[in-house]
Amino acid sequence: MATLAQGLVDAYHLAYPQESDFQISVVSANDLQADLGRNRVTAVLDWNAPESENWAAAVGWTGIVLAVNRQNDIQNLSRDQARLIFLGLTDRWESVGGSPGDIHCLNYEASQDLDVLFQNTVLHQGSTAGCGVDVPAPYAMIQEIQKDRYSIGYILGFDLTRAVRPVTIDQTAADYANLLSSKYPFRVPVFVISRKPVAPEVSQFAGWAQSTEGQLVFLNLQSWE
Repeated sequence: MATLAQGLVDAYHLAYPQESDFQISVVSANDLQADLGRNRVTAVLDWNAPESENWAAAVGWTGIVLAVNRQNDIQNLSRDQARLIFLGLTDRWESVGGSPGDIHCLNYEASQDLDVLFQNTVLHQGSTAGCGVDVPAPYAMIQEIQKDRYSIGYILGFDLTRAVRPVTIDQTAADYANLLSSKYPFRVPVFVISRKPVAPEVSQFAGWAQSTEGQLVFLNLQSWE
């Protein structure tokens, strides 16, 4: 969420330069929620449904994007094919329509929030047993995919770069129109969460994020073509 948070804050302060600057902290989702409960932060961006005692506003969407090396010719996977690859039950590219070769799937370390998000959203269970390499962060995922033409990994749309190539799922790209319409299957909500009663500056920021101007930030940060 760090890329999104910085992009939203930068655009917000261009629209409202008189507002006091937001300071961004980058920690795990669990730590952010704990900091919110202890009044150490004013608001958080999170993909987890907020606890009932907190104030929250749904402000946008992102997607879990499967990405491959740019030399890999695979263009599309079905939801079931993606799931079987990361469960280790499909291990050859030609079995899913690609050129012959072993599939080398990449995962995040168990301590990373993206690992749990992927399990819940894509696998619908708690194991990525088929993956041989665990990486600590999105930048490391991109680096590993670049090294190996047979690799496949996953990343949030905000962190995708041209260094790797996204794969469509069920012939559907993770562009913002498909995220909004729910056509892209691996979509993830984004919430602004704060304590009650919500501070006026948080409410104003959330309202701006929901506006056309704020939604353009979501779109632009996820446009990699």
